[in-house]
Amino acid sequence: MVRRALWNERKKEDPVRKSLFKTRCRVSDKVWKVIIDSGSLENLAPEEMVNKLQLERLVHLKPYQISWIKDEHTLLVSEQCYVNLKIGKYYDKVLCDIMPMDCCHILLGRP
Repeated sequence: MVRRALWNERKKEDPVRKSLFKTRCRVSDKVWKVIIDSGSLENLAPEEMVNKLQLERLVHLKPYQISWIKDEHTLLVSEQCYVNLKIGKYYDKVLCDIMPMDCCHILLGRP
């Protein structure tokens, strides 16, 4: 009886939301901060970086609104750009949505 009372099956937590990985990458011979978030579905690049590197802006084929914390403050994501990045020996060209942010220089979601 005591054994059964102490045996509580723990709830499985969502492992996806806990998978954040911080690193750095090179874009145009400059080092930038990167967060890889397996819980996110978007790849984001800040407007400031796009302006500094003079990356080519593309019109987003499916613009969407994103809201942070409050519904009153929404941002329209209507532009994208390609970012050539290098992490260690890994090279890639990533299509990122452009938006103002200050948490990092590039936010990569899961594929």
